[in-house]
Amino acid sequence: MQENLPSTVAFGCATTCLALAVLSARLARGPGTRYFHYSAAASFAATIFCVGNMLLVAGMGANVAVWGARISLASACVHQAAWLRFLAAWTRRDLTRTERGLLCACLVSGALCLVPGLGTGDVASPRELVWLGVTKYEPEPGPAGAMAMVVSVAVQIQIVLAALRSRHENPRARALVVAFLVVLAFGIADSLTVMLRLPFPLVAGIGFATVSVGVGTVIVGAAVETSRTLEVKTSELDRARVELVERQRLASLGELAAVVAHEVRNPVAVVFNALAGLRRFPPHNEDETVLLGIIEQEAHRLKRLVVTLLDAVRPFELQLGPRSLAAIVEDSVALATRRDDRSRADVTVEIDAPHDATFPCDDGLLTQALSNLVSNALDAPGRTSPVLVRVLMTDGDAGGVRFEVTDDGEGVAEVDRDRIFTPFFTTRATGTGLGLTLVKRIAEAHHGSAFLEVPPERGARFVIEVPALRRA
Repeated sequence: MQENLPSTVAFGCATTCLALAVLSARLARGPGTRYFHYSAAASFAATIFCVGNMLLVAGMGANVAVWGARISLASACVHQAAWLRFLAAWTRRDLTRTERGLLCACLVSGALCLVPGLGTGDVASPRELVWLGVTKYEPEPGPAGAMAMVVSVAVQIQIVLAALRSRHENPRARALVVAFLVVLAFGIADSLTVMLRLPFPLVAGIGFATVSVGVGTVIVGAAVETSRTLEVKTSELDRARVELVERQRLASLGELAAVVAHEVRNPVAVVFNALAGLRRFPPHNEDETVLLGIIEQEAHRLKRLVVTLLDAVRPFELQLGPRSLAAIVEDSVALATRRDDRSRADVTVEIDAPHDATFPCDDGLLTQALSNLVSNALDAPGRTSPVLVRVLMTDGDAGGVRFEVTDDGEGVAEVDRDRIFTPFFTTRATGTGLGLTLVKRIAEAHHGSAFLEVPPERGARFVIEVPALRRA
């Protein structure tokens, strides 16, 4: 085999086309990129075409050149047909009647090109390309070969038109339009060279390599986009799976909590009745008084636990109406300060709320949620300043309200911030882990959200944001 400029160019084009064929085949394994099977077939056919062209100028004899020409003609037909099918699959459309006819004609003429005497003659005459210093063997084209060249040009024109139409739907098709125009120009040049027996080398392989580069940019862009899409979908699927498992677990815990709370409520009522009966009789000594106080205190705590469990699992039916924001906050603070018979001097709460503002909401549920936040803030370890409850009207198309409960305590540890709204998670020895869960449920029932903010200085700020709701 002689090494010369045309054979070196043909070899380089064959290598480029083969690289695209491998890349397309790997990308076609994805569920949403099956259409790259067609680009893999087209690129592999282009590789064979370039190898066949290389045999014409490699000085390997007339017989080798004859079969090289036949293989080139057949592979060119397969190349064009595969790209036509690729564009249709890439744009997710069916082939038109014209495209189906050209596709069949292209494949039939390509198959006939391999038949001796139909694709080319059996003799290849040498021709000196003096300006390149190369001897090229040129077999005469047969009837199938001439038909294949005409059909290939017609199919290439149809490919260019299809690429032009698809560029409006996919901007990446612009690179394909340029590449296919180059192939069309080089294909016409090769057809004229063969038919008129002009003293020029065949250059369609360069056009095929140009298509490989153009489609390579499309493949890389599609691969990046597909990778990002799959990454997003995988992340969403993982979150949905985790959320589903968590919902199933919480549903089981909720059913169990509801059963336990229901069964415990009656014995607690019996304990209170028994305490009321014992209180009618004077205690014999101070120890009996202390013991009765302990029993009553623990009974009250058990009663609150039962109520909290039932509140955490029961469904909410919002009773919407225009409610006074100031009244909601004042009732919340009063409810929180009455809990556990708080009478300490450090139970101080500052309120910053608009006095005349009303908001469509369920005031009973919001009062319950805010009282939980205020109670937690009052019990915050290390608190030295009054708890601040602030109400802000938020901007937006429908409007909304933001409730803030801020304390200057030690705050929430960073490792616990992602779990504080999880049911039954608590950092207190006597806590149930349901208070913040109930706050979140009430906020979400109002199509809002509840979350934690960390002030720049110290402490914690719990926020409830609720959009404006209207009764259906």
